Amino acid sequence: MSQPAQHHQVKPASVSKRDYQALWSSLACSYEQIHQGNEASVQFDDVCRTARNLCAAGCSTVLYNDTIKWHRDFLTRKWSDLVEGVKEASDFDSPDEFLRDFIKVWNAYNKAVNFISGILTCIVRASSKNPHPFRDEQADVVPNQEQSGLTNAKHSCLEVFLDTACRSPVRAAGDPPEETVLGLIVAVGYDHIYHGREEDDDGDGDDDAEPRSKPSHVEMLLSTCFRVFDELCETLTNSNGRLFHDVVGSAYLAAAGSFYAAEARTLAAGSSAVEFCAAVQRWLEEEAARCGSVLPAHMYGDMEAMVVDTVLRPHLDAVLDYDAEGVADLFDSEPVRQLSTMHRLAALVGSEDKVIPGWFKKAAEKQAACGGCPSHEVCCQRLDSNLAR
Repeated sequence: MSQPAQHHQVKPASVSKRDYQALWSSLACSYEQIHQGNEASVQFDDVCRTARNLCAAGCSTVLYNDTIKWHRDFLTRKWSDLVEGVKEASDFDSPDEFLRDFIKVWNAYNKAVNFISGILTCIVRASSKNPHPFRDEQADVVPNQEQSGLTNAKHSCLEVFLDTACRSPVRAAGDPPEETVLGLIVAVGYDHIYHGREEDDDGDGDDDAEPRSKPSHVEMLLSTCFRVFDELCETLTNSNGRLFHDVVGSAYLAAAGSFYAAEARTLAAGSSAVEFCAAVQRWLEEEAARCGSVLPAHMYGDMEAMVVDTVLRPHLDAVLDYDAEGVADLFDSEPVRQLSTMHRLAALVGSEDKVIPGWFKKAAEKQAACGGCPSHEVCCQRLDSNLAR
């Protein structure tokens, strides 16, 4: 059996534009069948032969570009259908179907790409002696060059999913594109989590009821959606959550931040120091529980920083200063749990060294005439003792 010709010695056989289109149409039909779940109808050997013929004719780059474009166009149609389904229900009264449909699109797409990887293997093998977009830029230093090229090929198809879902606004029924699929998922989460559009488990509408110990049905679907993005980002970059933060998390943080900024302004305007700090502490605890149940666990640092920047940093010092008398009253009570909470929150903005001595000073000034305020040293001892528990 003769050895393959070196690309710098022999020019690959050419193929006419018409012949290429015929071969490409055959390959594109196979892609369509695979993505529709009809793998059994695809003659795998014939498809691989078509791919090899195109590569042998020097069409590796064109084949790569057309393969990526086909997947982009396929997903664009899928997302348009998905958005069309919720177009008449923009308030997401029933978000379940939208989230389930997104998950179905991902599961089917991922399965198809895994099957198509066999075809991509043929492309990598057929172009092993030629420069090729599927091939790793560092292929010369990668021991298994074929596997490296295949990994890049699969990643190229997965990147299309991430890009079309997160960065490309979707057009539905001729309307101008307005929102990405990710934006709609975040909108569902924002509406459901922060504005209470979930179903009331006991139907009594009690806003003061204890929070559920288990995520709601919509929250579980949201968790699956965010897990898809998280695992996809890690597959593509292994960036320990940074790509997820940049592409997905930032969109969620922006939505949640707008909610907390508005809530903080209202809270700061009409609450005592104790009420303000208790509410912020509860918000932080809720976000901690949400990270790992709805959002990836690695998001908590970002969520905490968002609460600090939108709630604590703009308002904490002013609230404590305004309610100095209320803070002073806390020094006469046991335990000093509220003071401990204030101390922890002040530490999050790095101002406890400045703020807490000010509390003691103002407390002493307010209560000096009544003789009811303990000394500065006693306050410190009580606070430190409580924090050490």
